Amino acid sequence: VYVDDGAAANLRNELSKVGLNITPQEFSARKVVTILFGVGLAALCFIFRFYFGIVVALLFTVYALMKQRDALSAKVKKKELAVSQEMPRFVRTLCRMLLSDRDLVRVIGSYRKVAGPELGGELDILLAEMKSGNVQNALAHFENRLGTAEAFRLCAALRDMSMGVDQTASLSYMADDMARQAKENIKREWSLRPGKMRRTYCPAIA
Repeated sequence: VYVDDGAAANLRNELSKVGLNITPQEFSARKVVTILFGVGLAALCFIFRFYFGIVVALLFTVYALMKQRDALSAKVKKKELAVSQEMPRFVRTLCRMLLSDRDLVRVIGSYRKVAGPELGGELDILLAEMKSGNVQNALAHFENRLGTAEAFRLCAALRDMSMGVDQTASLSYMADDMARQAKENIKREWSLRPGKMRRTYCPAIA
């Protein structure tokens, strides 16, 4: 299945976030199989003149496609929300520990012991890359994997710290700002719940 390079890159990033070890082409192929199955079922109903079955088959196809899309989107948003909620504590802990120890690998490794599962998985990759390669590249990869404004600000400060620039004051302010943003994200998530429920129920009701 052909997938545009830009779309493939975005989809690959989303799949890696939720830990699905499939390619964007394989994920897109599932959509094609679902469509072909629905069209084939509708054609079979047409041959046997079961016209109501055609409607059911088409509704089933639409519902299956929406379910596949929403399942991936929900997993990505769940992980992003969990990471954003933990990020203030992570930054605040780094700020406190960096006052006495400027070794980023040791400090991040200490926090990894108490990190949540979502952020912890990303920290495992970050630590492995920092130990085996360049710290700057490892932080850049960490920033790209998370793909959030909070990660961009954090990695920019940590890159400066790795080069000897004191950014503890910036990290302290960043932690407070991220805590406020995390609360706003939770409120925004709750405000969107009714719309999500309507999109889920409408196909089922039909």
